[in-house]
Amino acid sequence: MKDLILSFESGKKYFFHGSEKNAPDISAEITLPELPPPLTLLSCKDYLITLKNPSDSSCHALFLNSCDPDTVARTSEIEFSFPNLNPNSYYAVLLIGNYSDSKWEWGPGRGSNFLNFSILESNTYGFFSDLHGRRTFQVFCPECFSYIGFMENPVRAYFIDGSKIPAETCTLKLLTEYANGNILPDSICCFQVRLMSIPEEAYLFYKSLYTYNLMSDDPFRELVNINGNVVGGNGIIALCRSRDLIVTISQTGKMHDPYF
Repeated sequence: MKDLILSFESGKKYFFHGSEKNAPDISAEITLPELPPPLTLLSCKDYLITLKNPSDSSCHALFLNSCDPDTVARTSEIEFSFPNLNPNSYYAVLLIGNYSDSKWEWGPGRGSNFLNFSILESNTYGFFSDLHGRRTFQVFCPECFSYIGFMENPVRAYFIDGSKIPAETCTLKLLTEYANGNILPDSICCFQVRLMSIPEEAYLFYKSLYTYNLMSDDPFRELVNINGNVVGGNGIIALCRSRDLIVTISQTGKMHDPYF
């Protein structure tokens, strides 16, 4: 049997239909967005910080030492920008760490791993939401180095509405904690800052989830409707395009060839 190769064109509408025994049919209409604009690296700073309580870190450090209250983690600040070519576009920002030392490429995150991050500075409003279907793996020492364990967490993406970008360029500076030298050597050789163009329906879906979680502890909250495009079901089915900025630890960057 030959491999099935699908070809998609930006701006075209695609239709999805699914059915299963003893379940109602579902369908969705999806428009493939344009390729996101190119990214430019502005700066990259790499340093060590001491985490007094790493398990509560807002950046969700990749390597955690739960038995040491003063854990040193390697940290990077990455500042980048992209032009606001189409204000009617919607974006999601992701971060990937790639490992250079093959002897540590074991476990669920072999070779590369999605990293969670926080936003230090930005000229554009955005919000974080868990990206469904993606997971990140953190390594930790549960009982003072008696064994190494894995902790699985959702991947958090940063979502941006292109119409909210106040200038011709969107600028972001992100912070990530990705290594704890007390447990594993620093083997990340580069980062991939991934900018995804997403359909409006996907943006509204994650925006409604963000609003729901934001108001979940408010006893006087109003009803929040979860947006989606699945007829006969719940959720979102979307096609996205992405472009990567490769950022090495030596503070250099280059563009990766665009792809679906």
